Amino acid sequence: MLQKLLLFKETDEATVPTNPTCYTLQVENFGVKASQKSEVNTLIGSGRGAARKTYGNFDIGGNIDFIWSTENAPILLHHGIGKATAVTDATTTSWAAATAYAVGDMENHSDGTHTLVCKTAGTSGSLEPSLSGVSNGATVTDGGVVWYVQKRLKKYVGERADCLDTFGVEATDGYTCTGGTDSYTRFLGLRINSLPLSLNGGAMSLKSSVDTVGMKKEDSILDSSFTNLLALSGASEVALDNDSYSIDQCTVYINGVAAAQTTDFAMTTSNNASVQDGLNREKISDLGQVENSGSIKCLFDTDKYKRASEHTVQSAKIEFKKENGCKITINYPTFEMDAVDKVFETNKSTMLDIPIYAFDTEANKSVTYEVISPLSSY
Repeated sequence: MLQKLLLFKETDEATVPTNPTCYTLQVENFGVKASQKSEVNTLIGSGRGAARKTYGNFDIGGNIDFIWSTENAPILLHHGIGKATAVTDATTTSWAAATAYAVGDMENHSDGTHTLVCKTAGTSGSLEPSLSGVSNGATVTDGGVVWYVQKRLKKYVGERADCLDTFGVEATDGYTCTGGTDSYTRFLGLRINSLPLSLNGGAMSLKSSVDTVGMKKEDSILDSSFTNLLALSGASEVALDNDSYSIDQCTVYINGVAAAQTTDFAMTTSNNASVQDGLNREKISDLGQVENSGSIKCLFDTDKYKRASEHTVQSAKIEFKKENGCKITINYPTFEMDAVDKVFETNKSTMLDIPIYAFDTEANKSVTYEVISPLSSY
């Protein structure tokens, strides 16, 4: 049974870094595997005798099904869209006495490790609230204010990049019931090939089935010299929280206005990553041209119908915002809708299901993002 899944950022492609920082992943499905190519060479004149197989290289890749959380969001966007161009404190101000605070206001605590996020508006007391014994995510009362207590919140800002960092994952297969020694499988040189964001009114959590391609597989059963990640000198483990984003925390904006009567919104960033086999057992990876394609489904809207038919350049934004200060914002500054027919159904309202695509301009990258997260760095 899968006991633990660790992710680490690679400094050199398909290489375990020195002193790796290992992040524990919470996933619904881990579908990365190594499929070996093979062929049977059948020669004329060999009668009905069965021929032996000849084996080639491994193709590595598959889907990882994530539930987006406050701490894995910077990691997914780092590898799927691009490294953050700026990482700063989410707020630059500090708690103050006898001050009126509104819901959502953020203040840094003087302990240097926590951020206070206003849950209930009011006026703060005369002394900064003590956080001794208070767990992350809990609340404290401060005069008339109630604060969420968070690990020091960071703001990650990034955009569609020309280069993407590779990463590795290590799966621990444990023998908790039958005894025996844990085994480890490690996949190296992984890239996010496609990062989908699909939302519909009936969903509950934000989920993505992320497609990956990779360069190399290592297995502790097949390699007697294998050392698992956490046994490496200088390795450290960071346990990511499982504070997920739900659909009721989401707002979709078109041209800066909340999209009314929208039932579905989907956009997938495809990196068109590929891995090809070279001679001398070499693998060569490459990133292709980025594509951002999806669709928006809504009740019939004359303005959207007209804009789609005229291919008007527009903007879109998806925002997930939690009361505790954490947030994911993904912007598509320039996108177009394809011309579309109205969808008629008996005894149902007329709908539009409009294909959309986002593109780059000199002024704007096709995708940008901002994340507020308790993850201290990545």
